[in-house]
Amino acid sequence: MQKKLKVKIVFLLVFLILGLISCSPSGVNEVSPVIVEDPVAVQVLDASQLPNSENVTFTDSGRMFVANYPGNGSAIYEITKDSSGNYQAQSYVPGVVMGSECNFGGLTSKGNILYGGCMKSGFFSTTAYLFQVNTDNNEVKIAQLYQAKQINGMAVAVDGSVYVGDFSSSRSADIFRLKITQSPFLVQESVFLGKDSYFDSVTPNGIQIEGSYLYYIKKRELRKVKIKDDGTAGAKEVLYKTSFFKIFDDFAISNSFFIVAEIPSTAGMFSNSGGRLLVIDRQSKQVVKTIESNTANFLPSSIQIVKGSNFPYNSAFVTDYFNGGLYIINNPFQEPVPCGLNKVCVAD
Repeated sequence: MQKKLKVKIVFLLVFLILGLISCSPSGVNEVSPVIVEDPVAVQVLDASQLPNSENVTFTDSGRMFVANYPGNGSAIYEITKDSSGNYQAQSYVPGVVMGSECNFGGLTSKGNILYGGCMKSGFFSTTAYLFQVNTDNNEVKIAQLYQAKQINGMAVAVDGSVYVGDFSSSRSADIFRLKITQSPFLVQESVFLGKDSYFDSVTPNGIQIEGSYLYYIKKRELRKVKIKDDGTAGAKEVLYKTSFFKIFDDFAISNSFFIVAEIPSTAGMFSNSGGRLLVIDRQSKQVVKTIESNTANFLPSSIQIVKGSNFPYNSAFVTDYFNGGLYIINNPFQEPVPCGLNKVCVAD
């Protein structure tokens, strides 16, 4: 009996010592991430609050904006949280040019400046306008575009040039480069990337720029192209291609992963569900995780990773053009998160 008691006491002492060591703050790695559950896209705004939500962007100050494209009453919305933690969408910049309505599609930002693409539809053609919005003083500048017709994907390069994807079936090129001067506010358009062929009917979609590379969606493909020193395009490279019955809409980039919005090719016509997000490893170019939503109908459109401290650290926000609304994914890449920022960690 005494022998068994001694064994139990020794085991208990070893357990306590190991526990104290693991809780010691003097270790080299003071915190480590703990995965609570697989990431899920959780709806924070529904279609009644944010209809036909399209592209989302964050300013460097941490403010979040979403373009909505309802066909009438289009606007750039600012997304905020009230004191109870509830999300709210408030119209920030209405889609109006010279007294008549236009519809926002593309939206991006650089610093605290927003750039939006707003389209006016006529009987025989569509005219696009570039909005530049200074979120520090709410100054809005507008310029008409003459080459790009229907803007969707947008991104800003290091030199301040805005690259826009033309979603129009009658486009003359896939991606245009917009060089902007401020006084007076003028936009010089040039072709950055032509169509794959003269008869190419596949339009580009989401665009992101990282350093000297531009990444973009071309229906079922995620592609990469070098931005040369003179602003022209290098060779195209296909990074990932989805199945024939799926298409990509938009994507975001982290240090190690792409996260891509994938929807059925019949989305909006025969289906309001079946969408998901693919997490693709940048090195292996393989899907390492899929992310679903907590709603029955989910067709992810645009996705962006949070900047600043106004919203949960290391999270991402997703829009749904066909169903409307806004979703949050907490730590979609499940990368290390410091303790104290979201409390999903323990001391070693």
